[in-house]
Amino acid sequence: MSGVGVKEATVEDAALAYLESLGWTMAPSAAAAERTDYGQVVLEHRLRDALARLNPALPASALDDARRKLTRPEGATLETRNRAFHLMLVNGVPVEYRASDGSVRGARARVVNFDDAAANDWLAVNQFTVTENRYTRRPDIALYRELVRLRPDWHSEDDMQGAVKVVMTGAASDPLQWQPHIRNKPRREALAKRFRAAADPFRIVLVRDLWLTGFDAPSLHTMYVDKPMRGHGLMQAVARVNRVFKDKPGGLVVDYPPDQQGNAPQTVLAQAEVLSEGWSL
Repeated sequence: MSGVGVKEATVEDAALAYLESLGWTMAPSAAAAERTDYGQVVLEHRLRDALARLNPALPASALDDARRKLTRPEGATLETRNRAFHLMLVNGVPVEYRASDGSVRGARARVVNFDDAAANDWLAVNQFTVTENRYTRRPDIALYRELVRLRPDWHSEDDMQGAVKVVMTGAASDPLQWQPHIRNKPRREALAKRFRAAADPFRIVLVRDLWLTGFDAPSLHTMYVDKPMRGHGLMQAVARVNRVFKDKPGGLVVDYPPDQQGNAPQTVLAQAEVLSEGWSL
């Protein structure tokens, strides 16, 4: 945010302070980071500690097996690996171990204590970054790149052209591949004006927080959600697609469970094309 004396970092710092007041652990600074590089998406020592804490009756060999399966889920595609991980997260990780009497026993190692939330390790991470193949990525930008790869005609470097845009804030120090998506307030307002115009070809916007609250585009009919939301923020987000507009029967919210998020670009593409052909503004 800009222009009113409040920046995105200010809001993030306030949110982190609030979570800390609730007892959450704050992720350490870069100088004391818990991962050796941005390619790591699992904090392995925390995973080891959690498995041991939640499964005190299981031997070390079973816990190591559970950790291995969680960090290397089986499957030939991203979708099947996501599904496998989701099932382990919800139902526990199936493991086998040799008991003291020599018999082989089976069990499920718990990953999350759903009965006692306080027994879990709550860690707040500010601006989680992932580097893959030497590229640093934000999920919204990664989705944009995949969408325009599937439909290159939707892309345009001109703010006044193109069917899909990323709306985000940033700084000159951010990675080079982010820069085309970082706009000042007047440019973001120009995009908002385009998006509100039902006849404009600008039909898909990718956001992390901006435009989820306090933004009205009555013709907007579909929202794809791939992040947890609750309370006031969730209600505000759902309201974005439920404004009255001509003959629109209602809004559609597509909530991706963890086992389907890897297929989001193809799903967004397919559903956007169906809706644009089958529903007239």
